[in-house]
Amino acid sequence: MTLTELRKQVEEDKNVCLAVQLGLGAAVIVDDAPAVELEIQVIHYFKTGDWKYTILYSGNDYVCAMDTFQKFVKRPLIDDGLEFTCPNCPSHRLECCEDGQYVSEIFVIDEDGDFEYGDIAAHGEVERIQCVRCGYILKDKAGENIINNEDVVEWIKEMQ
Repeated sequence: MTLTELRKQVEEDKNVCLAVQLGLGAAVIVDDAPAVELEIQVIHYFKTGDWKYTILYSGNDYVCAMDTFQKFVKRPLIDDGLEFTCPNCPSHRLECCEDGQYVSEIFVIDEDGDFEYGDIAAHGEVERIQCVRCGYILKDKAGENIINNEDVVEWIKEMQ
């Protein structure tokens, strides 16, 4: 089932207020249209093989709902992009590791090399790109750590 199909099922009879892309997922804030009492939900869609979802917030406090949702605001919702699959574990998430102890999760891998990152805590030199879950480091054919976006795109395309 695609993300679009799952969203149609989950969001039936709800008004979508905002939706954002999260790399291999999405966050959506909705209100329950037919309800007598206002109920706002923040729904997180994610891909772990199959598309799944979880409700991160459900209640009538718009400020709490927005605080939860704001953590995911990255870019308008899309249902495409390249998918990383770790050859060492079942993870689909990458992070960019810089010199020191700084990492930023990569949310969207665009085929043109334009990536969307999570919170960036530093602006150092990239040392490696690795799997968030197991630490598998992406390497080029010469065995060197991959450190630029275009090489990540090439690696993903070769591994598919």
